[in-house]
Amino acid sequence: MSTANVYLDGTAFNAYAFNIGDNNYIKLRDIAAAMDISVDYDAATGTIIIDTSAGYKA
Repeated sequence: MSTANVYLDGTAFNAYAFNIGDNNYIKLRDIAAAMDISVDYDAATGTIIIDTSAGYKA
C-alpha cells in the first residue's frame, strides 16, 4: 500500500493506492469522499449503492 496523488477536476487529493498484478487500485470510498457523494453497501444483496444526490458520510 502506498499513497497516490489523484486528480479530480484538476485538484489533487491523496488516496491510498494498492498495486495488485501491475494494476493500481484506489478505494471507492476515497473517491466518493473527494467527490462528496454517498457510497453504501447492502450486505444482504451484495450491492454497492452510489448516490450522487447525497453527500459523503464518513
